[in-house]
Amino acid sequence: PYPVDKAMIIRAVAKNSKGEFSDIITKVYFVTNQILAKYQDLIVVSLVTNPENLFDPEFGIYVSGNMYQEAWRRAVENNETDKFNPRWAGSNFQQKGKDWERETFMTIFDKGDINVQQKVGLRIKGAVSRLSASKSFNVFAREKYGKSKIETNLFKDKNTEGYSKTSYKGFSFRNIYNPSRYKDKIGRDLTIEREGLTFPNMKNAVIFLNGEYWGFFLIQEKFDTNFISQKYLLPKDNIVIGKSRGIEDGDEDEYNNFIYFCGNYSKKEVWDEKVYDEIKNFIDIDSFVELFANGLYTGNTDWPGNNDGEWKYLGDPIEGNKYSDGKWRFYIFDLDLSMSSPNSNTFLNIEIEKRINYTYVQLYYSLVHNNSDFRHKIVNRICDYANEICTDAVLKKLIEEYKEECPDLMANSQLRWSSRNIRSLSEGIANLKQSYLSSLDSLYNFYVRRANSFFQHMKNYLKLRGNPVNLTIEIQGKGKIQVNSILPKFKNNKWTGIYFSLIPINIKAIPEKGYIFKEWNR
Repeated sequence: PYPVDKAMIIRAVAKNSKGEFSDIITKVYFVTNQILAKYQDLIVVSLVTNPENLFDPEFGIYVSGNMYQEAWRRAVENNETDKFNPRWAGSNFQQKGKDWERETFMTIFDKGDINVQQKVGLRIKGAVSRLSASKSFNVFAREKYGKSKIETNLFKDKNTEGYSKTSYKGFSFRNIYNPSRYKDKIGRDLTIEREGLTFPNMKNAVIFLNGEYWGFFLIQEKFDTNFISQKYLLPKDNIVIGKSRGIEDGDEDEYNNFIYFCGNYSKKEVWDEKVYDEIKNFIDIDSFVELFANGLYTGNTDWPGNNDGEWKYLGDPIEGNKYSDGKWRFYIFDLDLSMSSPNSNTFLNIEIEKRINYTYVQLYYSLVHNNSDFRHKIVNRICDYANEICTDAVLKKLIEEYKEECPDLMANSQLRWSSRNIRSLSEGIANLKQSYLSSLDSLYNFYVRRANSFFQHMKNYLKLRGNPVNLTIEIQGKGKIQVNSILPKFKNNKWTGIYFSLIPINIKAIPEKGYIFKEWNR
C-alpha cells in the first residue's frame, strides 16, 4: 500500500461554566522530518473539515452517496443495468451550488510560511473529473465564514508584471491525477503573454485533506467578475461572463443577446463590409481569432462548445482602457484533450453537430468560409503560433523546466490514487516518473511535427490558393519588427518564419528609443 504522508492537525474548543462553546480553533503542523521535508519548498494547502462533510452518504460531498445507490437500485429492479451511466446517476459529488458547499478551514503554506489561514466554503468542481478518486475543489470566502475575501500574494511573479491582484473571492484546485491534466498549465504558459485570450494565473501545489496527503494540484484564480475586474481595472458590477453552455455571472439578458447576435449574424452576408463592421463592433475580432487559432492549432478535441467562454464590460468607456469598449472577449480552459495527435485536423472537429450547434461557432464558420479578411486573420494567426509561440526553442525551454520541477509531484500523486500492483514504492515512483517524462517528450514532438501537417489541412480545408513560403527579415540598427500579432526573436539580426503566399501580412518596424525607422529594402 502507498504510505500516505500525514500532517498534525490540532482542533480545540473552549467551554465556559455555562456550558457554552467557543469557535473551533484549527491549526496544522508539518514536522519537517526526512519524510515531510520534501514539501518545505512547495505551496502546501491544508483543508480541514468535519469528515461527515466529505463522506456522509446523505450530505457528504466527496462520495456517491444515497442518491447514487437509489439510482442503481432502480436500474437493477428495471433490468436496466446495461444502460446505467455513473456520470448521470446523481452522485453527491456531482451536485453543485451552495447547498453542496461545506465549511472548511484552509491554511496555505508558501515555502514553509503561512500565507493564508481562514475558514472557507469547499465544493467539488469539474465535469468528468468528478468521477475520479482524486477530485478537484473550489473554495469560497464568505462573510459567514469570517472573511469575505482571501488576501494573498501567491500569484505575483514574473508573468504578472503590472498585475497586482491580491484579493480573491475564491480559488480553484485542479487535480493532476495524470500527465494530461497538466496540459492546462502548459497551454497557459505558452500563451500567457497573448492579449487575445484571458488566462487565470496558476501555481503548482500539494493538498493535505484532513491531515492526509491528497495529491498534486494546480491552485488557480477563479474566472469570475472579481478576476476580470482586477485584471483589466474594470468595475466588477458591470461585467457579464458566459461559460460554454450558459451564463456564468452577470446580466443574463446581455448573455442571451450574445447568443442571439452570433446566430443572427451567422446567417447574414458576412462578406459585406457593413455587416462585418457590425460584427467587429460587437465582438473583439482579435480575441475571436485568437480563440479559434489556439483551439485549432493545439488540436483541442474537447472544444469548441465546451471549455471556453466569453466576457464583456457593460459600463461607460474608461479613458485609456481598451477593455472598456463594450465588446465581447474570450477565454479558454481545460486543455486535457489537446496537444496529442500532430496530424489531427481540428477544422473538421468544429463541424461535428454538437459543436456547430453553438451560435458563436456558427458565426466563426460563416466568417471563415465567406469573409476573406477574417479567413486571412485565422491563417496568419495560426502561422504566428507556429513561427513564434510554439517553436522548438520555446517548447524545449518550457519542458526542461517541467522536467526539473514536476516529476516527483506527478509520480507521487499518481501512485497515491493508483490501483495498479507494484513490487515496491521505489519501482512505482520510478515508472511513473518515466511515464511523465515520456509524456513531455510526446508534447514536444507534437509541436515539432504540428506545423507541416496542419498547414496542409488548413490549405485544403480553406481552399487556399497559396502555399507555405519562407519569410526572412534582417535588421540593421536597433529596434524590433512586429509581424502580424508577434514580435519575433531575432538571432544575429535575422529571423525566418513561414506564411502563406497570396495572403497579406502586416509588418511594422518599431525603433528603439533614440532611433528612427529609415526604410525597407527587398
